[in-house]
Amino acid sequence: MISPVINEIQNYRKVKERLELKRKKELEKQKKLQSSLRKELLKLNAKKIVFTNGSTDHVSNITKHLGIDDLFD
Repeated sequence: MISPVINEIQNYRKVKERLELKRKKELEKQKKLQSSLRKELLKLNAKKIVFTNGSTDHVSNITKHLGIDDLFD
């Protein structure tokens, strides 16, 4: 007979593994989207500018997160 504590530990590990797998899949999906966005932006042979009502720091953070910060003037 498995003690309730051991059972809870096993359940916790299973949930943790599922969440980690889900996180990895989401990161892979984001990388694919970032890559395709970057490819499309590189196809544009024009000066690229970000228009926003947000702060410069916010734009910098977002474009870095997307991996496209070096594509804008």
